[in-house]
Amino acid sequence: MVNLRIIHDNAVDRAMLTASSQTGELGPANLQRDAKSAVLRAVGTAQTITATWPTQESIACVALIFTNMTSCARMRVRSYSRPGDAVPVLDTGSIFPCPAAVHGSYPWGVLPLGWNAYKWGGVITWARSGGADGVAWFAPVRVRQLVIEVSAPQSPERYLEISRLVAGNYRSPEYNAEYGAQLMLQDGSEDYRTAAGDLKTQIRPTSDKLSINLAHLTPTDRARFMRILRENPPTYPTRKANMAEPASSTVGIAIAAGTITLTGSILGVQYDALLAGLAGGLVSLSYLPPMRWSRIASSVAGSALIAGWFAPVASVTAGNYFPFITAAGESGIRIAAAAGLGLCAQVIIPAAFAWLRKKGELP
Repeated sequence: MVNLRIIHDNAVDRAMLTASSQTGELGPANLQRDAKSAVLRAVGTAQTITATWPTQESIACVALIFTNMTSCARMRVRSYSRPGDAVPVLDTGSIFPCPAAVHGSYPWGVLPLGWNAYKWGGVITWARSGGADGVAWFAPVRVRQLVIEVSAPQSPERYLEISRLVAGNYRSPEYNAEYGAQLMLQDGSEDYRTAAGDLKTQIRPTSDKLSINLAHLTPTDRARFMRILRENPPTYPTRKANMAEPASSTVGIAIAAGTITLTGSILGVQYDALLAGLAGGLVSLSYLPPMRWSRIASSVAGSALIAGWFAPVASVTAGNYFPFITAAGESGIRIAAAAGLGLCAQVIIPAAFAWLRKKGELP
């Protein structure tokens, strides 16, 4: 999967918008406003929105923010390089923009049946975490016109309403945000006591706060994100999508496993030491900063190979200096030594090379 994605420039704010239908004054111009109560409301449960620009815009995402769509809603995005073209440069086809929560292993009988069902709601629920967002990601294209077809035939309200339309390209850092992103619910409600001593609650809006740590930005990414912060004041919303762990770690580990398997068969290194070193390298990897898949592969494979080569020597040395550990047996000592070497190799080897470079610089 991909890294964090940030859309900081909403091209819709520069577009001319039209809609296939609207109710009263609730027209497409409301899609360019940040007020939740300003909505585009269709006459029925289907809507077609067209965005047109005087010059080409780079688009990689279309998002419908604060809607009453359910998990059964469908969306199709078509983009054209010029208005009036018959063939689109991009056609997503009919997709589910806001799918329901996936089913997993839930403690049936403890939690209510259907507790993971999709939460929907009209505009009157949006101040209290109701509503849904529909998103479509695709490869960046340069277009002058977007045609967005949306339908929500099972909407309980029997009409479709959308508060905000977002379309644009995104920025994604080379290294993802650190693990442990914090999602907090901010509730402005206040409790108070009446003259009779009863506890009452003044219901006020709620919002979500997502805190992330970008501790491993490259100089180029740091400059880009500082520019984003300068160009987008706090009053201007920035859309973020924080994805799961990038697949680069999985690719790197798979390549490392294949490398040590091939090397072990060629050089005759004992596989139990290689596997123990691989396990130690994976544990050490979890405490290191994010890396490219090529560095992950070389680092983990190096840890495993060093463990396979030096574990027999380390086990014999440990048996000579610490006779009491010989009761664990030769294989047990070798596997333990291999795991320790794999655990420490990713830290000791860079430190050793840094020490050698420092010594070489001394007169």
